[in-house]
Amino acid sequence: MHTYHEAKQRLETSTLVDHFLENATNKHIEYWKKILHRLLAMIQFLAERRMAFRGSANHEAIGDPKNGNFLGMAELLAKFDPVMAEHLYKVSSNMISDHYLSNTVQNELIELMDHKIVSEMLSTYRKQSIIH
Repeated sequence: MHTYHEAKQRLETSTLVDHFLENATNKHIEYWKKILHRLLAMIQFLAERRMAFRGSANHEAIGDPKNGNFLGMAELLAKFDPVMAEHLYKVSSNMISDHYLSNTVQNELIELMDHKIVSEMLSTYRKQSIIH
C-alpha cells in the first residue's frame, strides 16, 4: 500500500520517470484512438454504400493502385489528414508492424459494428413493443 501511495504522489507532483511514462502512454493511446476512429468511419462509409472493400489478393499494399477501396480511401485521407498520413508513413516504412489495415482486421471491425447495430435494433424494437 505504501508503494501505491508513493507512486500516486509522484504522478500527482509530475516527478521522476513516472510522469514521462504516463504522458508517453497517453499519447500512444490517443494516437490509436484517432486511427481506430478513422478506420471505423471508412468502414461505415463503404458499408453504407455497399462498396467492395478490397482489391485482388495480389494487390493489398499501400501505394498499389489496385489495392481496393479501403486502402485507397486510407491513402486519399492521408493526403489531407496528418494523423492518417503519419500512420501510412509508419506502415510503409515498416516502423510499425500492427497497422490495423489488413483484411482480417477489417473483417473483425465489420463484425463488431454489425453486433452493435443488431443489438441497438433489438433494443429499440423491444422498447417499442413494450410501449405498444
